[in-house]
Amino acid sequence: MQRLVDCVKVIETSLLPDDKDLHLDVIDHPLVDEIIFIATRLFIDDKGKPLFDEMDRLQSEYGYLVFPGERDRFGWVTACLQTKKGIIVFG
Repeated sequence: MQRLVDCVKVIETSLLPDDKDLHLDVIDHPLVDEIIFIATRLFIDDKGKPLFDEMDRLQSEYGYLVFPGERDRFGWVTACLQTKKGIIVFG
């Protein structure tokens, strides 16, 4: 989890615009790709289910919110990580 937080902090101190509604996953940035990879491993189990305890830990220890993106009748299709620079969609 620490690597994820470190990557997010680098993104937050970058020259990217501050726009909480900006979808950072469409920006060509190597750390965004790494964040997507790490977040998917940390917050989604092998069966595709959200790992809520880990999401809660990220928020309580580091202040970053993970919330559902797209949903269907089975649950979450994507998840979103809110940063100061925008949203990173993963899953």
